Amino acid sequence: MSNKFNLVIFDAGVIIYLARINKLKSLFKNCKVYLTEIVYSEIKFYTDTETGEKIYIYLESYIESKSLIIIRSIDLEEYNESEIENEIRHIINSGVEIHEGEKEAISFIFNNRKYKLCTGDSGALKFLAYLDLHENAISLETIIGKVKNIKKEYTNEFMKMSLNEGSKLRIQDFQ
Repeated sequence: MSNKFNLVIFDAGVIIYLARINKLKSLFKNCKVYLTEIVYSEIKFYTDTETGEKIYIYLESYIESKSLIIIRSIDLEEYNESEIENEIRHIINSGVEIHEGEKEAISFIFNNRKYKLCTGDSGALKFLAYLDLHENAISLETIIGKVKNIKKEYTNEFMKMSLNEGSKLRIQDFQ
């Protein structure tokens, strides 16, 4: 498998967005995707905005082909949040919202710097920068290329803006 990006952890929103715009194949063609069990459990279906119909997202074939790897919670135990608990408290006290799946993924990345996080969530990107993990962020735009009408939160520009805001919070807290 000659993937352009081989170590990427996504949040549920990215996968759901790609399913909605029929770009999942492009994703798995360009990288090996790692998901935590929490995030994987959130990716079952999305609701079609026009019809209200539930559209199921089938990821089994990607798991079988090893393009999608589920990181089991038991494998994450050694990467618990205890090492970064103070930072989690600081960033949350700064008003930044972080979801459980993102905390789990960022804790894993904190201890495995070869992985990258792809998310459209500003809070998760700010937290990544707060931990001085700028290099571990990657935008969906970088992975799948320019897509007509891509949502703003998946662009390089949005990622950089969120990382900069997280860096400012870090500087404020450590002055």
